Amino acid sequence: LDEVKFDNFHLYGHSYGGILAFEYLKKAQPSNCLSVTLSSAPSSIPLMHEEWDRLSAEIAKTTPAFLVKEAFRRVHVCRLFVAPEILQQSYENASTVWDDMDVIADYEISTPKILESPPALATRGEYDFVTTDCLTEWRKCFTNIETEEMLDCSHHALLEKPGVYASVLIPFLAKHDI
Repeated sequence: LDEVKFDNFHLYGHSYGGILAFEYLKKAQPSNCLSVTLSSAPSSIPLMHEEWDRLSAEIAKTTPAFLVKEAFRRVHVCRLFVAPEILQQSYENASTVWDDMDVIADYEISTPKILESPPALATRGEYDFVTTDCLTEWRKCFTNIETEEMLDCSHHALLEKPGVYASVLIPFLAKHDI
């Protein structure tokens, strides 16, 4: 971002991208960042995996074993009957969700407060595998943070209900624009 030389910017990260956004803020401490949005971004990968396992076990109680993975996807990853092509392509290019992510397997946010942090928005879908507990620690890192849960959405709320997602994101960005 320093090379692009933005006068001011809003930072956005979805899922793992939210972790990258946070680490950028922590390291760079940019004074020209107007806000940060952490969209379905877990503050703890171990906790997210615990929640994933818990939610999978709940589905497994009432679903044949060979259907658990697809049922989990339809409830907690993307609630659309058929995942949008852009999401399918993403997963094909990246193998599967979180595969080859051993580098962050133990990741947990590590700073109690960001000095002079920009306003933050942490979002998640109601059925997201990034549960409310996975967002809790973000509140300790930002002096000004809002959280929003989008009803009847999962991890990819932006793709599932773009209008609902926009109704949360756009007012937040507008409120913190200059």
